[in-house]
Amino acid sequence: DPDNYNIDFFQKRGNFRINNITINAVPNDDLFAQTIFRLHDIKMEINDFFLSFIKSNGDPKIQNGRGDFLLRNFEIKLPPDLLIDETMKSIMQDLGVRNGLIRIRELGLNFHFYDDEFGTINFSFISPFLKISSSVQMSIDKNNNDLLNSVQLFDTKLRISPISYGVRDYIRQWEIDNNKTFRREGPVIVLEISGSLSNPTIIGLD
Repeated sequence: DPDNYNIDFFQKRGNFRINNITINAVPNDDLFAQTIFRLHDIKMEINDFFLSFIKSNGDPKIQNGRGDFLLRNFEIKLPPDLLIDETMKSIMQDLGVRNGLIRIRELGLNFHFYDDEFGTINFSFISPFLKISSSVQMSIDKNNNDLLNSVQLFDTKLRISPISYGVRDYIRQWEIDNNKTFRREGPVIVLEISGSLSNPTIIGLD
């Protein structure tokens, strides 16, 4: 029955790592439209990984699980054709991106679901122009078949650190255009989120 299933996956320990990979995407053999992806250090570690999916006449649910993912020194070289566009050129300049080379220093994800009804997720993004980190805690109502309403957030924080002046200007302009103000600790935007995924309450945006 496609509307009902139960899938379990368990792995005691795993370690996956790739160094120095370059991928060239050349649409229609046009070198001026070429995009280059460079992956200097991909690392994923798994310890006591267990994932249980259950679907019963509704959305699939994750009951238990744990895992870590870490990506370092990721680069994207944008195609010259794209950089000709004045809007894109202006955005790249505001971000402090030179020669169309976007660098991501770190992208990390850690998750832990336990006791069939609780979960934590930690996320990090670090680049030369922006730094984001989040710590999510949640409870999951396994009797609620609506995924967005079944997840309740608590003690959840999102920290946004605009590094480049261009990103700071974009955020300031958004605040002006929308008549909103982010709460800050120094230069860092701090948001606290609670409630259901379908209708979250955000503290720190006035």
